[in-house]
Amino acid sequence: MRITRSVVFHISTISHRALVLASSSLLIIATLTTTALFLQRPETSYAATPPDSCFDFDAGDGTILTYYIYEDNVWGNPICPRDVDIPSTIGGVTVTGIGDWAFYASDLTSVAIPNTVIEIGEYAFDSNDLTSVIIPNSVTSIGRSAFEDNQLTTVVIGN
Repeated sequence: MRITRSVVFHISTISHRALVLASSSLLIIATLTTTALFLQRPETSYAATPPDSCFDFDAGDGTILTYYIYEDNVWGNPICPRDVDIPSTIGGVTVTGIGDWAFYASDLTSVAIPNTVIEIGEYAFDSNDLTSVIIPNSVTSIGRSAFEDNQLTTVVIGN
């Protein structure tokens, strides 16, 4: 999976010549320099496994309950990735389920589900920007509307 996670800054200096006429009829040529800052995203980078702090996780049953926008769900902390490799463990506990509404409206563009997941809850990935998803053989239950309101063009279930 490919994502864009960093921004490259390009600085370009542009020179302009201006004519200035002084009161003594002396012609002065001034050079004005403008510095422009352009943002350019790198061509490629790859999906990352988000830190544990991006998840609300029930360690009792191994279910991801919520995926946060910001780490620890605190505005101002680093933003959690939008191209996600869901980890197979969180806090040392195996991830076996993705709860109802867990990734709802999280602006995801891609997701990789680990082969430890058995159940995907209702509306789990609803209202994202997913174009493809691969669901491993381990998944035995997919809830109602789990992938509703996405731009899915490819869905692979098992191998």
